[in-house]
Amino acid sequence: MNANRSEARQYRAQAAGAYPVPGPPDDPWGPYIREAAARFAFPENWIREVMRQESGGRLYAADGSLITSPAGAMGLMQVMPQTYDLLRPRLGLGMDAYAPRDNILAGTAYLREMYDRFGSPLFLAAYNAGPDRVAFYLSGAKILPDETETYVARIAPRLGPATVEMAAAPGVPYAAPAPDPAAAPGALAPGSVVATAPAASAAAGGWGLQLGAFADPDSARQTAEAAGAELPGTRPEVSAGPGGLYRARVIGLSADDAQAACQDLAQRGRPCLPVPGI
Repeated sequence: MNANRSEARQYRAQAAGAYPVPGPPDDPWGPYIREAAARFAFPENWIREVMRQESGGRLYAADGSLITSPAGAMGLMQVMPQTYDLLRPRLGLGMDAYAPRDNILAGTAYLREMYDRFGSPLFLAAYNAGPDRVAFYLSGAKILPDETETYVARIAPRLGPATVEMAAAPGVPYAAPAPDPAAAPGALAPGSVVATAPAASAAAGGWGLQLGAFADPDSARQTAEAAGAELPGTRPEVSAGPGGLYRARVIGLSADDAQAACQDLAQRGRPCLPVPGI
């Protein structure tokens, strides 16, 4: 992490700092997002939702500096320095990792790579925590960090029914700057999500389903109980997560049953993430 922070400082020192805005005030980065969606055959709305969560479409932090996370993630798509280093020559990008066009192209290319490897919604987990962590998670060797589970729970319900195979449909523009997107009303409204099959099984009955993260425990409990009533032999569970959110889960499934249940819920427009070892 120290190396990433150090390299991010170097990128920030050589950044232009001021950039042209290609779109109107209500959709400032739209032209770059549409270019990235077309280039990498990735749904435009998915790019927008990741950007919404990562930076809120803001180039600058409150102190006027280019937006950079404590871990060193840079720019609109919060791309890590080492990731940008790898993608820059491959994609023909410039040396300025904060330049909006190149940052969006890099972030979208990485999202597409993670999707090709892990499917949806686990590509979001890989974008947040890294592909190695997700691979360990699927093998049952490690759990996902709380931050990553919350990240997936916030974005996945907003992805909608688009798939990578179909042409990316225009997304809903959003204005930048904006308030903290994680606190936006309706951010946890359910949507269609396609679950990824786990690569390896935990012990029988050792899997569960995460059904979302909610601002109040009653909503989480109602969601967990409703799913539990549809899945005989499971138990609803509500646990406090980071950021004051409450995770709704059902537990007591095998790996195969967790996969099948998630697929069934997704077909009915309800978000779901298989969780091993619970």
